Amino acid sequence: MKLLLDECLPEDLKDLISGHEVSTTGDMGWKGITNGALMKRASESGFEAFLTVDKNLPHQQNTGKYPLSIIVFDVFRNTLPHLKKRIPKLYEILGSARKGNVYLC
Repeated sequence: MKLLLDECLPEDLKDLISGHEVSTTGDMGWKGITNGALMKRASESGFEAFLTVDKNLPHQQNTGKYPLSIIVFDVFRNTLPHLKKRIPKLYEILGSARKGNVYLC
């Protein structure tokens, strides 16, 4: 699955996710782009899931209009050690994720 990490996530997180094609907004040259435009670009570029810690995203965007699964990490701190603990849940979600849905990880 082709995954895009939001710029609010540590870029090193992509090294912890195996079996998927993972890019960061930095890799794509998309830093600083607002969420709606970012999800549009991600969709047009073939990404299948957008990973973030922005819990407000589903309330601020009509996420159902994008052919992406939105996965929101529910962590106390946005640090690699906290996110690493959520990787097993991420794999579980990715196994059954549907485009246009939002998942809490």
